[in-house]
Amino acid sequence: MAIVITPRTFIKPCYFHSCMRYISLFILLSFNASGQALRDINYSFQYNPNEPVEFNISVTKLDNGWTAFFNLSLRDTTQDISQFVIQWDVRKDLSEKEGVAIQAENVAKKMGNRAIEGSIQLPVAADKQYLTTKVLNNAAKRAWIFSTELDPKSPVNAYLAVDGRPVLQSFVKVNTTVNVV
Repeated sequence: MAIVITPRTFIKPCYFHSCMRYISLFILLSFNASGQALRDINYSFQYNPNEPVEFNISVTKLDNGWTAFFNLSLRDTTQDISQFVIQWDVRKDLSEKEGVAIQAENVAKKMGNRAIEGSIQLPVAADKQYLTTKVLNNAAKRAWIFSTELDPKSPVNAYLAVDGRPVLQSFVKVNTTVNVV
C-alpha cells in the first residue's frame, strides 16, 4: 500500500477590497457631519409633552423692523433654568447649515425661576429669512432647534398683550382682557 500525497495550494481570501469599502464609507460620512439644514430636522420634539422644555415665539413686523417675543419654560421640575443657553441666528434658506449669529445687544431677556423670556430686534430684509433658535442644555448635552419664518410681505404689524406682556400661545383664555399693541 502506497500513500500518495498530492500537493494542495492554499488560497488566502483577500479582504482588502471589503475593508476599503468600509474605510471609504467612513471617510465620506465624516466630512458631512458639520451642521444640519433646517429642512432635515425631525421636529417631533415640539409636540412631545414629555420634553423638559417648552419654547414659544411670536414674531411681529413693526415700523422699525422685526420684533420676536420668546418664552422658554421648563416642564421638568428637576431641571434648573440656568443650565439652558439660547443661541440665535438668521438663515436665508432652509438648506443652510449655519446662519448669521445675532449679536447679544439685539436680545433683551429676563431670567426667572422656571423660565427665560424676552425679545429680539431685527431689521427687515428684502428677502425671506428664517430666525433660528438653538436651546442648549450643556449639562445634559442636549439641544433643541426651533425656526420661524421672517417674510417681508407679512401683514402682521401688531400683537396681543395681557398685562403688558405679549401673548405667545395660539389661544387666549375666556374672560381675559387683551390689548392690541
